[in-house]
Amino acid sequence: MFGSRHNCAHRIQAVLCILLMISMHTLPGCGQGGLLPTTAGAYQIPLNESHPLTEALKGTAFQGAVMMEIFPQSQSFRLVYPDTQRQVSGQYGFHDEQFTITQFSFKVGAKSATIQFDNQRRVATITSSDGQAWSRPLDSLVPTDSARLNFDNPYAAANRDLLEVATRIEQQGANSSSTAIGTPGGTSGGSGGGTGTGPDFGFKPGSRDVIDSVGFILAVVAIIWAPLAGIIGPLVTIFTVTTVLENALVLRFDGTWKATNASSNMLVTISRGKISRLVDESSQQEFQLMESRVRDVSGNRVVWSVLATVLGQSTEVEFTFDVQELADGTLQGTLTALSNSFARVAVTMSRV
Repeated sequence: MFGSRHNCAHRIQAVLCILLMISMHTLPGCGQGGLLPTTAGAYQIPLNESHPLTEALKGTAFQGAVMMEIFPQSQSFRLVYPDTQRQVSGQYGFHDEQFTITQFSFKVGAKSATIQFDNQRRVATITSSDGQAWSRPLDSLVPTDSARLNFDNPYAAANRDLLEVATRIEQQGANSSSTAIGTPGGTSGGSGGGTGTGPDFGFKPGSRDVIDSVGFILAVVAIIWAPLAGIIGPLVTIFTVTTVLENALVLRFDGTWKATNASSNMLVTISRGKISRLVDESSQQEFQLMESRVRDVSGNRVVWSVLATVLGQSTEVEFTFDVQELADGTLQGTLTALSNSFARVAVTMSRV
């Protein structure tokens, strides 16, 4: 028994030597080319014409963004535009081993709105620059049995009740002749500082029951986001953009990396933000992964855990990468192996 445990400990130490210089740079950027580190500690994703975020923003007042910047230390992000009139920014968090957007803000000129999300991706509050505000009640807003609200988009799915209300409001507004909500005269700023006629949603500032209060703030949000698209369209688009932003945060870790020391190399593959494959390059022997987790992302700290069998052995070993993102995109920290024995070494990670 002692001999077996000794052999296992020896193999773990050997594997840790192989992994001593893990090469693992972050931020490939949603599969759309490398994400560039900056001296300010931000990471930049260039937004070309084919980028999913570029596609999602089309038809809104916020199309034409040229860059997405991620700030790991503050867990925030922003889009960069060629003009100074438009702003999109927000914050993200990590809960139950998942990235989520916690705040999403957008501004055109003097008009702005901010949406706060809870841990289930539900809209918790909406506020606007003109002093309007809405908070989600404790119970559901309305029944959500409508077949048309079976969204694949996780933010839309989490807010089916809000989308149901928006649909009913827009239908009511189509039959109303009340003054449009927007800038004086029913106009609102469009993309690039242009103007357009605001849609008529059938709401007046004095109408404040439950449905009217959420409808009023949704109308304000819609006019800022996409002045001519009604209510439901802009809201669905915002949820789509939020999902793309979340994916960019998750997928920035994806790619194949080389783990190397003086005598050995190992290929490490990250997929959907988790370690999905470990291969010893010299022998082409693959670790058998039993479980892979992202245990924590807070500030510049990232913690991955992988449960695997090592080099054909039946004993399961838990490897934990506990690293900090540096300004140049490198990750530095420790790699721990826990099984019948315990070992920890320093680790440096950078992209192949």
